[in-house]
Order: sequence, then C-alpha cells, then structure tokens
Amino acid sequence: MGRDGFTPRADMVDGELFVETSVTARATAALWALLRVSRQEPRPWLPLTVLCGEHGTGKSAIARRFGHAARREVACDLLTNGPANRVWADPARGSSWEQAMVRHYGACPEMCQPATWVSGSVVDRALRETSVTHPTVAVTMVPRPDKHGGTMGSPAWHSPGNIAGHPTRRTSVCFVDDADRLLGVTSSRRRDALEQLLDYPARMVAHAVSTVLIGSPELAEVVAACMSTQVIRLDPLEDDAAFATVVGMLFGTRDPAEVADLHRASGGRMGALTHIARMRGLEPPYALRPEEIVTLPALPAPDATSR
Repeated sequence: MGRDGFTPRADMVDGELFVETSVTARATAALWALLRVSRQEPRPWLPLTVLCGEHGTGKSAIARRFGHAARREVACDLLTNGPANRVWADPARGSSWEQAMVRHYGACPEMCQPATWVSGSVVDRALRETSVTHPTVAVTMVPRPDKHGGTMGSPAWHSPGNIAGHPTRRTSVCFVDDADRLLGVTSSRRRDALEQLLDYPARMVAHAVSTVLIGSPELAEVVAACMSTQVIRLDPLEDDAAFATVVGMLFGTRDPAEVADLHRASGGRMGALTHIARMRGLEPPYALRPEEIVTLPALPAPDATSR
C-alpha cells in the first residue's frame, strides 16, 4: 500500500493488462463525474476538459479503458431499466445480481451496483446491444486544426444510441487524441480553432457532447489561456511504496537499489516502465499470478444487422 492508502491493482479488460494506481484512479473518477454531468438533461454548462500528462503517463490508455467501462455501464442501464429484467432463470440459485455478474462476466465496479434478478438471455442481449453503443468516442486531431476542421471523423457518431438520442446510450464524451497539434497554431488563431473543434460534435449528432483534449501539460496551459478549462492531470508515480509494488507486478521481487534505478529510468511513468519490461523480454501478465488479476471478458462483436 502506498502512502496515499491506495494499493495498486491489475486488471485485464478486453485482453489488455492495466495497472491501476492512485493517479489513474483519480483521473478515472474525474472522467466518470464528467460523463454523469454530460448526460444530464438539460445539460449544464461545462468547461473544456484537458486530460494531460507527460509522454508515457498513460493518457490514451486511460481514455480507451474508460470507453470500455462506459459501454459496460450502458449494459447495466439496459438490464435494470429494460422490460424483461425482473425474471431470473433459476431463482433457486439464490444469487444476488452482483455475485452473478462477477461470476459470469468478471468484476466491474461501475457496473455491478443494482440488486435485481435477470435471466442469462437478458444479460446476453444487453451485452450485444452494448457492443453497438458509444457513450464515449475517440477521434484524432488533424495536423492543421486551424485549417482542416479540427478532428478526423468516427463511424461511432452514427451509432443507434445517437440516432435515437437516448441519454445513456448516445455519445456524451469525445476524446481528442494528438491534441498537442494545437500548440502549432498561432496564439491569435488558437481560440478560433478550439471553438471550431467544440462545434464539430454538434454537426454530427443532435445533442451536446463534452470534449476532452488529450495532450501535454503545455497544452493545458495554452487552452486555459483561451477559455474556461478543467484539467485532469496524470502525474508520474512518486509514491515510493506504490512504485515498488508496481515494479513487483512487472519484474517480480527486486531489491531497493534496482527499484530506485527503475524509477530514475522511467521517471515514474507507467508507459516508460512497461517499455523497459518489454525490452527485457517480459510480456503481460509479467510477474502477476492469475489470481492477482481482475478479469473481464471482451464484449461480443457487433451484429452487422443491428447497425
């Protein structure tokens, strides 16, 4: 356990190993709060959000992982608010909702909250429907955002949730990667480029979408100089005890001197640390035992006929 009381933990979501630290947990909690507010109707005013950190701190990984979790939360909504969600296939099993979902689909703290009874077929149908929902969407900023419209498009804009306008299933948050390209825009044109960027989702769907720029701390500074900004910061891991725990997960037991060397080499950044592990021939799940990893299976592939 680190000095902040948070013990790093590993999970395997959609086949991708992720080590949760106090830093990533705080950032993820802030993204959940943003998604909640973005779904409110009428939607309140929100500042432009910047998810920032040094190169290798895991910004894009956080956004990708959050997108997976947000889609599973839609499955929760489908199950708890759908028309056929009160019948359990075998009541004699005597299992609660949370226990059943964890047993069959893995642990998902944002999903397994309601106490209800559902049939296995209803769960399967909800997960299939979830595979074609996009509560968040990921786009990439174009090389010249002041000239070419801001971002590259995504087919997710045309998902059933956006077409129907359902508040939970529609896209509510848009992550914009490579947003540091905005630093190449002159200061006199930067605000115009940002406003064009913020208008982009409104041209794609008939509702407001919260934008999250993914970039460096320098990006957060220049954006804050242009308009009201909420900053979600991913700092390198400085807690010695927590970093030593993470090193143990990747490299196995190491003496304090080697842990210190790895901290200096990686700067406390998870991306850099995993790169060092790969260069040493290590691969996921690294030094972790299966029982130490929280698992969650991938969503089923979307049915082409349901698009």
